[in-house]
Amino acid sequence: MSCDVAKVAFIGAGSLSTTFHYPSLTEMEDVQVVAVCDLIAEKAERNAETFGIPSVYTDYKEMLEKESYDAVYIVMPPQDSFDLLADCLKRGLNTFSEKPPTVTTFQARVLADLAEKNGCITQLGFQRKHIPLMKQMRAMVDKRGPIDQFFSEFIKPSPNGGLYYGGRIDILTCDAIHMVDTAVWLGGGTTPRVASVSRQSVSDQNVKFNALMNFDNGTSGFFSATWNSGRRHLLTHIHGQNCCAIIDCEEQGTFYSPDSPEGVTVTVAEAAGSEAKHRTNGFFDEDREFMDAVKAGDAGMTQSSIQKSIPTMETVEKILANTLG
Repeated sequence: MSCDVAKVAFIGAGSLSTTFHYPSLTEMEDVQVVAVCDLIAEKAERNAETFGIPSVYTDYKEMLEKESYDAVYIVMPPQDSFDLLADCLKRGLNTFSEKPPTVTTFQARVLADLAEKNGCITQLGFQRKHIPLMKQMRAMVDKRGPIDQFFSEFIKPSPNGGLYYGGRIDILTCDAIHMVDTAVWLGGGTTPRVASVSRQSVSDQNVKFNALMNFDNGTSGFFSATWNSGRRHLLTHIHGQNCCAIIDCEEQGTFYSPDSPEGVTVTVAEAAGSEAKHRTNGFFDEDREFMDAVKAGDAGMTQSSIQKSIPTMETVEKILANTLG
């Protein structure tokens, strides 16, 4: 890039993007959201007014053709993302998209190939590994030596049941994938060998997934998720050389070692330097990393590019396919 300010065209003005991504981008002095597009004009107009965005569209192709920008954000339901992502990547555009990028691993590979062929910088919204607390706790373990094993858990209650997007995508691929990605990140970023026990349901959300993972670098870990629990909780244990970090990803983490047998506790707000949810939950950091990569013209700077996220998609497939009878 030749200019100091990176310009963004944003597709989607729903709840998640409005709560987390728009605030993150508008807080960056070197980033400007120049246009917003949503099929529902009122949503686009609301975000334009709230975040000081000059141009509003209901047709994303019109926006892409008329505006001048350095990157495109696509925050849509996963079953609707593929066509938009493929179009943008074929145009050679740098793109951010929420997780998962598509419904299937095959489609993700197609997008990864398009990004590679067209020299696009990409980032996916696997923001848990961008949570400041998670990064700080992992760094404390890494300092004493490599990660030996881990535990990654995502639980929540779903008393009203119901299917995600009417059944267009399963719970593991759509939502619990967050902590699968965390597991892959802790394991070294490759696709592990997996043995699993899972239960899917089409009538309620009494679903559960438990998987033992073994990575080529010798790290092993356990992933667990259920939507039939008593509370929402994202929990991570990271074990290293005579040390460990026990992390409630949305509350606090404690690091234990021979030097700190009582533990060193850090809250999410302390780690992020803010109590704002888009800061404590990792959205700002993943957006910042993407925009830094765009400004530098360096696709290798993003941890959650489409290409680097293929192991996460493959691990989800393995959890579903390798269930023990």
